[in-house]
Parts: sequence; C-alpha cells; structure tokens
Amino acid sequence: LCTIIYMEVNAEISLPLNSSVAVYRLPALHHQIKMCQNELVVLIQNLQKRNRLATELYDKYHPDIMLVQEINLDSETHPFPAYNTSSMGYGTAIGSSSKYELCDIKKVQSPHSEIGGFIKKKTTIATIHAKSSIEFVSFHGYNGQ
Repeated sequence: LCTIIYMEVNAEISLPLNSSVAVYRLPALHHQIKMCQNELVVLIQNLQKRNRLATELYDKYHPDIMLVQEINLDSETHPFPAYNTSSMGYGTAIGSSSKYELCDIKKVQSPHSEIGGFIKKKTTIATIHAKSSIEFVSFHGYNGQ
C-alpha cells in the first residue's frame, strides 16, 4: 500500500525513515504526483472555519481519507461521519471516499479549556479496514496543556 498525503503548507509531519509515504504541499497538481498501484490518498488541512472548504478540497483532490481541523461542519455538503464539533459546528472531522468505511469512531475532548475558559479543543479518531486496520487521528493543538 502506497500512501500519498496532501497537506497544508505550514503543517508538519513526522514519518519513519522506511515509510512508503509521499508528501505534497497544497496546492499540488495531479500531474505532479506520481501515483502507484494500491495507493491511499490522505488530505490533511486546517480549514480555518471557511464555509464549504472541505467539500471543495474533496471535489478537487478526491482523497480516500480527509483529516480536517477547524471545519465548519454545518456548511459542508460532503459527509464527514467522524466528527467532534462544538454546538456551533466547529471542530475536527474525518471523511472518507466510498471506497473506505470509517468505524470505531472516538471523540476526545481536551481536559483543559483555552484562555477564557470556554473553548475545549477536540480530537476525532476513526479506523478503516484496508489490507490491515489503519487508525487516523484529526486534532487541533492543545496548547501544551
């Protein structure tokens, strides 16, 4: 299984030296990416609460899995069955193509509030079953607490 990851420009990712993962910074063009057989395409993006951005990115890049932070869930038309959002619809989410079904969905909330005491960061966890089980985690920093 070859993994291709699209991710936002300022994001960081740590990978094992022997991993078969290709990382491309957004905006990547499809013709720049060398596809391999049995690939798993993952898109990671902080959406900065912009309306419909997750759906736009899904329609443009067609990832198998999307890990998003600061999603405005109420504005999206693409389904994100694994999500952990506030009552206002903002938080983290994991979406998938029809090729993969998300299961074992877990929601974790930071035990500490941000400055001001109202907002608690949220984490979403979900598993897919490909040739083996793969667990994905979408989170937005906990400010070291």
